[in-house]
Amino acid sequence: MPITRFNNQKFSVIYGTKDDKDINGLAEDSGITSLLGLDPADPHRHVITLDLQKIPHSRTRVNGHGIILGKHAGFIPSLGMMTADCPGLAVINAADGTIGLLHLSWLQLYARTSKKFFRTWAATYPYDPADLKIFVGPSICSKCFTLQGWKGWLRFGLFSLSSSRKFLMRSKAGVRSIDLRGMLRDQLMQAGFADSQIDFYPDCTFETASLSSHRREGKAKTTSNVIILKVS
Repeated sequence: MPITRFNNQKFSVIYGTKDDKDINGLAEDSGITSLLGLDPADPHRHVITLDLQKIPHSRTRVNGHGIILGKHAGFIPSLGMMTADCPGLAVINAADGTIGLLHLSWLQLYARTSKKFFRTWAATYPYDPADLKIFVGPSICSKCFTLQGWKGWLRFGLFSLSSSRKFLMRSKAGVRSIDLRGMLRDQLMQAGFADSQIDFYPDCTFETASLSSHRREGKAKTTSNVIILKVS
């Protein structure tokens, strides 16, 4: 069943799994009449800020790895995205009503897309870092994001030559992996956020059957973990 990770009078952060309804069904069950979806399929679009006056009062979807919406006198939609193993962030500034979603694959973490996301946020909607709350949805844990085959060697080479090499892991059996969660936490703290402002969903997507995991599902993979940032 869906999990409400955060709830106050203005905002809620809701997680759903492949055992629940799809993102539109979950939105309807949550009383949401207008949902703006984030689709990270286009690798060339990273962080987007939108003019709320141009957003239709109906469900729609935008391409990009991040979306930021500032407070507006009128309508502001709820936000949603679907994920699998990659960390998905729901970010709230309760002080001024600005909200955002960010999807981070291993490549976006390597490229420090989170830095661009918060730099864009600050330039468009200046904020005090202490006012933001960051919720990280279900994602793969450090021991399960293993480096295998030629793609694994490519990732190992990239990280070995970067400042993120400290997040390369090696088990007692010699299996190499990357700690994506640890890398994300480190990048967020470098951006000025305290550990107490960052909420990680604890379950690993690979190890939890009810969660979607490309690593576990193989050719039958789905992208059906749902993150919704509801605006009341």
